[in-house]
Amino acid sequence: MTKPKKQTTPPPMPAIPEPEAVDSQPAAADLPPIPEPGRLVDVEARAEAYPEPVDLRLPIGVVTPGGYCQRHVDVQLNSSQGATMRSLLVGLQREGAHLANFRPVVTPADVVRWILESVQ
Repeated sequence: MTKPKKQTTPPPMPAIPEPEAVDSQPAAADLPPIPEPGRLVDVEARAEAYPEPVDLRLPIGVVTPGGYCQRHVDVQLNSSQGATMRSLLVGLQREGAHLANFRPVVTPADVVRWILESVQ
């Protein structure tokens, strides 16, 4: 007879300080450049450089009721996409974003869920 596995929870994410008030949108010259693939990125500084939300227009298609809908996504991001994902995560955490089930956004998968819930 085998012992059941002990369930552990991951350690809590550290608190992220509130951003300081910004008088105006930073000039494009003041923003950090998009990094070249494979380069290290200071995600916290990048998130602070873009204090305003970003508006995004997405084309939405019509889905046939009862048709197949993908429920699992396994994706490998490049370094620029990873930095953007981390910036989104930091920004959503600073805003105190929660999913529809009231769970806080704490992982990159939660970022994707939050975006999809926001589009619905």
